[in-house]
Amino acid sequence: MTRERERMLDVERGNVAVTLLEAIDELDRCLSVSAQDATPLAEGVRMIRDGLLRKAQSTGIERLHVVGQTFDPNTAEAVDMEITATPDDDQRIVAELRAGYRLKDRIIRPARVKVAKYVAPVQA
Repeated sequence: MTRERERMLDVERGNVAVTLLEAIDELDRCLSVSAQDATPLAEGVRMIRDGLLRKAQSTGIERLHVVGQTFDPNTAEAVDMEITATPDDDQRIVAELRAGYRLKDRIIRPARVKVAKYVAPVQA
């Protein structure tokens, strides 16, 4: 009974967290447009984003770091593909388009990523 209650609380925390994560994503988009902007407004947006991320992490939510790793459909959604001529890079994540997050051992939001696909060079 206690385990079931704890699991239900984690599910609800995850549902609430997704709303918070969407706000963090919007701040990330604002900062990506003006990445090199050092105005007080940009610094304020960066501080708010960092504060929200710290609060999310204090509740047990952690950001997934998937760039450079092999694509795993359990943690990421492939939304774009990039052709590569290097066989070792096949199925590697080359870019993160939206961050993914985990709460304890459960993925509450998969990352949206760009995945490399190996295509052998054509011999002429």
